Amino acid sequence: MSAPLRTLGRITGAPTRLVLLPGAHMNAADFVSAGFFSAITRRRLPLDLLAVDLDLAMISSGKALPALQEEILSPARAQGCRNLWLGGISLGGLLALCQQADSPGSVDGLCLLAPYPGSRLTADAIADAGGLAHWQPSAEQLADCE
Repeated sequence: MSAPLRTLGRITGAPTRLVLLPGAHMNAADFVSAGFFSAITRRRLPLDLLAVDLDLAMISSGKALPALQEEILSPARAQGCRNLWLGGISLGGLLALCQQADSPGSVDGLCLLAPYPGSRLTADAIADAGGLAHWQPSAEQLADCE
């Protein structure tokens, strides 16, 4: 069994909760130093903000999203969180998109900041095909977790 996810933030019972996922080589404390938490306080927004630490090993192993669902998202719903949003920067944005794709309806919205779009190989294949509407992914491309 792996260690529980480490988070920063506080839950006050606000009607909306935003769970933030960091980019590669970032951690939850980077959201604090970037002013995310102080901006919520300064503006007196009715929003609970929770930043999650996800390391690259956990992401690469495929354990990050199941842990996020089990430890953060499902308990938030069980505690009565009415509006649950998932956000992320870069790789965290990609993970938020993957969570929504894997578990539709597990969150009510996404807040993506410069989301990592996936590997250049996949992006180039989509562009070469003339866009998503024309792209027919190969089995290898479908197996790529990005």
